[in-house]
Amino acid sequence: MRKQFGFIGCGNMGGTLARLVAEKVGGDKVAVADFDSAKTKAIADQFGTSVTTAEEIASSCHFVVLGVKPQALDSVFATLAAALEKNPDVTIISMAAGVKIATLREKAKKEYPVIRIMPNTPCGLGAGVIAYTADKVSGADEEAFLDAFSGAGLIDKTTEDNMNVVTALTGSGPAFVYLFAAALAKGGEKCGLDNERALKYAA
Repeated sequence: MRKQFGFIGCGNMGGTLARLVAEKVGGDKVAVADFDSAKTKAIADQFGTSVTTAEEIASSCHFVVLGVKPQALDSVFATLAAALEKNPDVTIISMAAGVKIATLREKAKKEYPVIRIMPNTPCGLGAGVIAYTADKVSGADEEAFLDAFSGAGLIDKTTEDNMNVVTALTGSGPAFVYLFAAALAKGGEKCGLDNERALKYAA
């Protein structure tokens, strides 16, 4: 099974990006894997993606997208190291917050090309931000990445030194905006608006 993009971990953010990419490049070019089969089935039913294992994705997909928590990376790479070795032209895309490219390579025990990204929840509406930094990635692969993820909203390249700032600003920022909007709506309710109108007006 040779696919262009493989998503390992299809939780809130990983699943959102898998859907965006499948919609852009076609589900036949995307594979998904997650320990929760309901998540991968939902994506496959909607977009025709292949449901497979993390090991299969690591050994055969050109872009391997890691949608796992930072604390899970040690066990993930321990499981996938042998599979990645079988994949000569793999590029790793990681959304693990706070984990540097050098650390990813240390865990993988190899100098793979890496694109490190920080997406946010509005990407699911096509109005989000994906900041990214890349190292040892070919121009063609970077263009393929940009095209596949373009439905997310703004995609902007930055230096790795900026990624922690990006995580705080764009990664966490929407949650504060949601809280602010909810507070505005609550104020509208207290002044006599019904809940539906208050939320609509605040939004």
